[in-house]
Amino acid sequence: MDNVTRTFFLIDRSGSMAPLRQAVIDGYNNFMEEQKTGDGECYVTMYQFDDKFEVHRINESPSNYEPLSYTSYEPRGGTALLDAIAHA
Repeated sequence: MDNVTRTFFLIDRSGSMAPLRQAVIDGYNNFMEEQKTGDGECYVTMYQFDDKFEVHRINESPSNYEPLSYTSYEPRGGTALLDAIAHA
């Protein structure tokens, strides 16, 4: 496939991210909106982690995404970054 971009988000939602909650939501949503108008195809996979690892989207087109919100991104728990990288 020509002109295909695959983007993977590994989003930290540990408790220490609480002060940055709105910035994470805005940054993710802005990126996804920008991808709707870009050339070629884009597919996004998004994971969130704290002391748990969760898959939220797999190879989703930006035109079909649900925006990240206060409900879908809630900082909590501890940070298990190395475990999350290994899972992703």
